[in-house]
Amino acid sequence: SFEALNQRAVAVVVDPIQSVKGKVVIDAFRLINPQTMMLGQEPRQTTSNVGHLNKPSIQ
Repeated sequence: SFEALNQRAVAVVVDPIQSVKGKVVIDAFRLINPQTMMLGQEPRQTTSNVGHLNKPSIQ
């Protein structure tokens, strides 16, 4: 997998369905270790998906 190349690697995906009205939605993914799930721990980290990019203006 791509994660074997670097432990900090993530897959980044631009979501064309949610990317409307000039806002681009980008999701990042990592594989989840099945052993962590069996221990009852939450392996995922939740971050905010709210944000925007201010387009530069010539004015």
